[in-house]
Amino acid sequence: MTMRKDPERLAPAHDPALVQFRDGEVLLVAHQYALDNGWLRCLTWDGKRPKFPPERIERVEPVETTRVSDGDRSWQELDDAELRERARELASLDECNRRAVADGGERP
Repeated sequence: MTMRKDPERLAPAHDPALVQFRDGEVLLVAHQYALDNGWLRCLTWDGKRPKFPPERIERVEPVETTRVSDGDRSWQELDDAELRERARELASLDECNRRAVADGGERP
């Protein structure tokens, strides 16, 4: 089961970013971090976890978010409306027509 991410209720520990590759491709990810060997591990909005060698990466640009709290629960949401919509599209419905939910699981 893939763990889709919601751009309006992203876990506080995630670091969303725009990853720009040397070939000009740009990837919006829900989370990213550098591994000890220099590779970049990403978590995409549809729950996949690709990694990329450093020679493919031009730069990683953090995406601005706002932290939100509701009692003992907290999350972050993407500030930019266009990036938020793009992330929603990337998380899209799966083959069973389930949408992303805040905890990374899926609604039936």
